[in-house]
Amino acid sequence: MHATAPAPVRFRGIVCRHCNRPVRRPASLVVRENIVKQAEPNLTQQWGSRIFPLRCKTCGRESIYALDQIDSFADAQNLAL
Repeated sequence: MHATAPAPVRFRGIVCRHCNRPVRRPASLVVRENIVKQAEPNLTQQWGSRIFPLRCKTCGRESIYALDQIDSFADAQNLAL
């Protein structure tokens, strides 16, 4: 009998500008990202903001990010929830 390594957990988030640790995107940002992806270009420009503030749970500092900076991560070991 041999042990197998667990599959890496995938999540979407942002890399903190201050400490370079990945931060999971909050639920409100998931909703906004889905709206922007599904909206027409004119509607997106009028109603959907593509920038948002996010506070890092690791270092506690806040910064402004853009929706196109959201990325997928595979290593949950260094995740700031």
